[in-house]
Order: sequence, then structure tokens, then C-alpha cells
Amino acid sequence: MRPIAKPHLTIVDRPCGSGKTTQFIKSFESDNRYLVVTPLLSEVQRIKDQAAIEFHEPETTDTAANKTESLEQLLAEGLNVVTTHALFADIAFLARQGLLDDYHIIIDEVLDVCHQVNGKSPRSFQRFYCQNGYTKVDKTGKVRPTPIWDAEHEAIKDTLSLNLYRLAKAGMLYVVEDTFFMWVLPEELLRAGRSITIYTYLAEGSLLSAYLRKLGIPYAHDVDPDVDLEFRRKAKELITVEQIPSLAKAHFSYTGQKSSRAGMAEKVGCALKKLKERKLRDVSDDHVLITCAKENWFKDGNDDVNKRKAGCFAKGSRMFASARWIANTTRGTNDHAHCSHMIYLYDQHMNPYVRRWLGLAWDKSADDRYALTELIQWIYRSRVRKGEPVTIYIPSKRMRDLLDGWLNATNEEMAWSGTLVRV
Repeated sequence: MRPIAKPHLTIVDRPCGSGKTTQFIKSFESDNRYLVVTPLLSEVQRIKDQAAIEFHEPETTDTAANKTESLEQLLAEGLNVVTTHALFADIAFLARQGLLDDYHIIIDEVLDVCHQVNGKSPRSFQRFYCQNGYTKVDKTGKVRPTPIWDAEHEAIKDTLSLNLYRLAKAGMLYVVEDTFFMWVLPEELLRAGRSITIYTYLAEGSLLSAYLRKLGIPYAHDVDPDVDLEFRRKAKELITVEQIPSLAKAHFSYTGQKSSRAGMAEKVGCALKKLKERKLRDVSDDHVLITCAKENWFKDGNDDVNKRKAGCFAKGSRMFASARWIANTTRGTNDHAHCSHMIYLYDQHMNPYVRRWLGLAWDKSADDRYALTELIQWIYRSRVRKGEPVTIYIPSKRMRDLLDGWLNATNEEMAWSGTLVRV
């Protein structure tokens, strides 16, 4: 029997805080070329400081007007490079030029593969972009600029969005169901290099896995069930889950938070105030981590430290001044690793347009896996990653049930994340 060829792309699935970054830093070999992609600038510096081989970071210089030009120069010279997710997502054109061909690409945490883009109304898009000959939309929904838009994009930028043009030109813009504009990670980046290795946890709950399957890109999924079981055993000892009874009937999906904002605001503020005065009375606000829709915590969603004002959930909570808010999809940061108490005002779901585009419309389990993956990543921004106990307040019964199922699952029940090659 012929051995199965190893796929070009491998996902190494290991628990949060288990030393994934340290593992790949130690794996570098001097006779290979590496492009390392990490979520945070602090991790860029860590890799530069700790790696046994020299790494270079894209920087603006006399010969490079921006970091993208700098990255292109570094790759052309064949140097080892470390950069951020944000910059990597914009370099499909370098992959098309073959500048990534000789590199082993290592990605710390899953990439953002698709998200909503502020676009135009369906009527405006059809009338001004399509009917006037500036764009073509293929059967997959991919938006492509025509030569007319190529020639006129600067002259008409006050009428047709320059941002939409740039995304379409880069092959990143899709329109879903003639309504929803979506940024999509270019396929070339997931097929680039000599190999791609992605380090994360609970990968099967990520949008990345669904996107790879949509594209037909096979990948090896490397999981150690025994390590995972021990990780969850320890998590069960360290994590205490509490309800917020007064919020039991509130709807904390993103849509629910938006549509019920007026009715929920006073109730949420009052519940948080009581929590602060009672169960958290001896806990410093700086040790409290909270998530909800950003525009509900910060007025108009503006979190600029010099301009921010309390949003409708924060008003009356007495927590706005010093409790730490983070997004519900936060990954890859240790900035909150001292936090001992967490408040999860969310009922996590995939965006329905994204879910349908990925072919998951009727797969409820996929939505639950996504919710669980994001919840676990969020929890492990706290001190639990250091082996210290945390208390988490979760009003959503669905999210509590998902967390309880994960904490108590056997290896057989976690089989959806087993080691295998998926196509």
C-alpha cells in the first residue's frame, strides 16, 4: 500500500497556554527559510529575540515606503521574516509573483478568513457598479474590477468606493446573496510556500477549517487526545461558572444585543452594578474581564482611551472606568493574564451570511463548535492560562451548556477534533 502523501498544510491543534509558540521557535533550522505570521507585534519581537536564527521584521525605511514594500524586499533577498496577521493577509500579490515559494510558512493562531465589509446597498451596487460596467461578479460571488474601473478608480473615488476597488483588485471582495459584502482571505495564501503550519486550539470550530473545505484544500489535523483530555481535566478544576439570574431571559447574540438594546440596557447595567457590589466587592475592577457588543460598552463603539464614553451596558454598571473590555473573538494575547473574574455577555453565533457562504447553513453542530472555540479562546486570555482559578459569569444557558459539555467530554465525544487528513 502506498503511503498517504502529507498535505501541504498542517494544523497543529494544542491547548491554550501549552507552549505552542515556544515549540515552533525551537523548531527553526538554519538551512530553511521561514515566514512566521503572528497576531501581535509583541510576539513578533519575542520571536526575533528568542529564535536561534536571525529574523527580520518589515519596517518603513529609505527604500521602502511602507511595510508591504519592506516585506517584498526581505522576501526577495531570501531572509527569514516575522510579521503580523494583518500584513500577511494583504500579500497575495507576492504569492502570485512566487516570492513565497521557498518559504516554510508558520502561522500562530488561525487567520481571519472572512468578515463583513461596509459596502453599498444592493440597488446602488447593481445600478452604479455593475450596470455601468465597473465590475463583474462571477458565479461564486467574487467581485472583479473591469478595465474601466482600473482606469478610472482614482478619478471617481468620490462616487465609487476606493476601498471596494482595492479589495476587488486584490481578489478579496465577494458579494453574498446580492446583499452582504465580504472580505475573503485570498486562496493563494493558503497554497503558498513549501509548507504551511498553523498552530491553534479547537481548529474544527474555526472558520478557517470550513474555508479550507470549501476550497477543497486538504490538511493534516494534528491533535494529541491525551494532552487535550488532561488540559480539560485541569480546566474543570480551575474554572467556576456562575449564572446571572436577572439576565437569564436576555438575548445576547449580536443581533439580540442590537435589537433589544433599549430594553436590555438598564437591566444589564443594574445586574453588573449588583455583581460589583456583592460577589465582586473584594475584586479590583482591573482584574475583571468583560465582553459584549463593542458599541454597547463604548458609546458609538469608540474605544479610544482619550475619547471613549460609556455605552448603554456600561452606564450604571460602575465598572466602565477600570474593568477590562475585550472583543468576544479575542485570541493570542497575554495582556489580561492577571484577570481572575470574567463576565461573558454573549451568545456566540456565526454570521448567517458567512455561514451560508461556507456551506454550513444546516449544520447546527458547526455553529456550536464555532461558539465553543471562541469561548475557550476568550477564557484563556485570563489567569487560567497560568494554572490559576477563575470565575466566569455567563447568563446564556446555551453558552454554559457548551462549556460544561467541553469540560466533561470524553475523548470519544471530542472525536470531531481527532487527528486526520480532511479534504
